[in-house]
Amino acid sequence: MNYETINPCLRTAAYLAWNLKNIHKSVAYHMRFFAIRKNPAIVRIRDSETRVSQESLVILKPGIPYDFCNAADTEPFHLYSCNFDLTQEYRNTISSRNPVHEPNFVQEYVIDTAQALPELDDVIVLQNCPILCQQVQHIYELYITKQPYSEEIASGIIKSVLFEALQQQNSAKHMTAKSHHSAEIARVTLQYIREHCSEHINEQSIAAAMGYHPYYLSRLTQLYYSITPYRYLMQCRLEYAVHLLCSTDLSIGAVAEACGFSTQAHFSAFVRRETGMSPNVLRKNGWHGGTGTL
Repeated sequence: MNYETINPCLRTAAYLAWNLKNIHKSVAYHMRFFAIRKNPAIVRIRDSETRVSQESLVILKPGIPYDFCNAADTEPFHLYSCNFDLTQEYRNTISSRNPVHEPNFVQEYVIDTAQALPELDDVIVLQNCPILCQQVQHIYELYITKQPYSEEIASGIIKSVLFEALQQQNSAKHMTAKSHHSAEIARVTLQYIREHCSEHINEQSIAAAMGYHPYYLSRLTQLYYSITPYRYLMQCRLEYAVHLLCSTDLSIGAVAEACGFSTQAHFSAFVRRETGMSPNVLRKNGWHGGTGTL
């Protein structure tokens, strides 16, 4: 993206106190800002519906079906809107077009397809951004008063809002991607523990196998699965121990070794602590959970 190619051309601006219900969604031929300045609203875009708070900004590229309605039954919401192109290319050659109801929209009439800013999503909803909303209101005031250089000032403000929105959009995507990556690390860690619980592993060896610090892995598994790697290791070992005790004739020592315990005494103490029974009693009576601490 070349920052210098973006030179917005303000087409129209408006202020509305909205309490109507539309049958059809609207579609615009230009890019649009909607700044919700008073009371929350519901915005329906394509097939999705989002509640937007007071002081929120909605940005739409051309050709996107949208509709607004009250979030409350009594108070209308107040918004400032403006239509604009990303460049001045068609400023003096093609007149602006007002939004139309979706059935009447003609794609070929779109003037500026926003290709000058491909990084910007088709739809951006920024909640609780009073400074950006104030800037959109300022654009409206410039459009109404038409003071000297108002078009140039409005163009600069539109550009500023666009790039601030782009920055927030990219930041949100980065945080989402980071969250997905963290969740995957937690999932793979617990999967590794289950697959290797019969081996002599501990928090340090698990962390080494995953390539992360033990504290970091513990924080992630607690965040996404509400359990630490150590507790999950003990849970997997207990499940495996119960299975071997109740379905095989292996000695207690052999079961202890198969479950990754260094000594039979350690294993017996662990089983008693978690189930309230010794390994021999558990083998005789069976165990279905409910008395341990897992």
